Amino acid sequence: MHYFIQFALFACKNVPLGYPALHLRKRRGERVCDMDINRVMLTGNVLSDSTLSTTGNGIDVCDFRVCVNNQKRNPVTGKWESNLVMVSCFVYGNAASIAGKQIQKGRRISVGGRLYTSSSQQDGKYQYHTHVDVDTFDVYGR
Repeated sequence: MHYFIQFALFACKNVPLGYPALHLRKRRGERVCDMDINRVMLTGNVLSDSTLSTTGNGIDVCDFRVCVNNQKRNPVTGKWESNLVMVSCFVYGNAASIAGKQIQKGRRISVGGRLYTSSSQQDGKYQYHTHVDVDTFDVYGR
């Protein structure tokens, strides 16, 4: 099993340049850093074959869904329980045509990107959809 640790390197008030964000602390009520990080890394299985389409501007878009298994131990029974999370993913530009050829149902995949939420109104109710705009992906096996 592989574990990934990602460090955000940046300069903030009272923090030396390149100091890992993992070790940032508040001191005497000071705000050390104001930066938010929107970065998602998922590893799971592709639910269905990817769909390749083109926007009105001529930009290629590849969309697919990734199923991620979230396991935790039940404190009452002591048994492991699974919770499946299905995440919509989109790849844009030149990478979309490559993704459209490589990403197939059932394959193991790792994706990295940014988390976005969009909304739409239907029958007077707002619906919110969260997805990942993928900038890196790796397809494993088969």
